[in-house]
Amino acid sequence: MFRRQRAGTLSRMIAALEDWQRQTRDPILDPRNVDAFVEEQLAYWDLRYRGQADFRWSYLESFPRWRDSFSRREAAPR
Repeated sequence: MFRRQRAGTLSRMIAALEDWQRQTRDPILDPRNVDAFVEEQLAYWDLRYRGQADFRWSYLESFPRWRDSFSRREAAPR
């Protein structure tokens, strides 16, 4: 019984997260953006970026573009 209740709660939580992601146009909804984000994280795994005053993650500039791109694809008629 308890397991079934947890499964229901988990399903509701996942649905709420996905709704929030759509409402906020979360760029992570697009698997290609997830891949690009993870790729960048792995590329800098050994980089001592915290000591570099001029270091900036590229996804900070990329996320707004990704968000707009994903929103246009989602709005396109199918």
